[in-house]
Amino acid sequence: MSDLITLNCPSCGGKLQVDPDSSTLTCNHCGNEHFVHREGASVTLESYARCPKCGRNDRVEKVSAILRSHKQEVTSTEQRTEVYIDQEGHQHTRMREVPKTYTQVTGLARVLIPPKKPDPIPKPDLYPRPNIGKPKSARQALKVILLITAILTIITFCVLTLISFGILFDQGTLDSLVCGIPSILLMLGGMGLFIFSLVMKPVDKEKLAQWEGERNQILEQWQNKNRQLLDRWKEANDRNFQRWQAAMENWQNLYYCHRDDCVFVPGKGTYAPIERLQEYLHQ
Repeated sequence: MSDLITLNCPSCGGKLQVDPDSSTLTCNHCGNEHFVHREGASVTLESYARCPKCGRNDRVEKVSAILRSHKQEVTSTEQRTEVYIDQEGHQHTRMREVPKTYTQVTGLARVLIPPKKPDPIPKPDLYPRPNIGKPKSARQALKVILLITAILTIITFCVLTLISFGILFDQGTLDSLVCGIPSILLMLGGMGLFIFSLVMKPVDKEKLAQWEGERNQILEQWQNKNRQLLDRWKEANDRNFQRWQAAMENWQNLYYCHRDDCVFVPGKGTYAPIERLQEYLHQ
């Protein structure tokens, strides 16, 4: 003879079999949990989830169980136009019934949906790298050297060339050679000095060191600003995800009272109207 006691689930009315040694029981029909209460030979069920508003459990149902029970696959047919070609190559159309399957969801199940996972916040635009020019004194010194070198080279070359050809003074062949050779040498020397001035960097060492220090400081500030911007972006995404996880945990433990049309999480002692479901989940 079996020692199991048969009772009805206070939430869905399904048959329950209670083991005499068990203290809790989960309904296989609706998923609601119950405490087994014994008083002498009497065995009754105390609902795990009593509605905080009415204090009763006979119309209370777990939300996840509602979504399972309030969805059903419906199979039907629909008329579709089909085009076919006969043996003689002529095209025809005909109506044909095609099977169609869709999920039918009640209005209550559509309202009690779990919280939507938040979309990631777009990555912010970073601050542009600062444009740091070289010290002004270095640029001015370089310009002055290039200008002086170019002017001296042109003047020297022109004067000696005019002398060598006897344009400025009447000279003989020997005198022309004496003036022409230095003219060529000075031209080559001036061009060498001009090229050298192009590649040299006449920068004051103290000013260069000061400029490098200021540049490094500016770059460090720029990197810190971008790092802080990315940290705030990551923290905002983490907060949104954590709030969603907490809301999902509330939803998984959520119950609905059909009598009072409200939702609640057992143990919190609070409830909310069904239209404020999402707000309640994120508390």
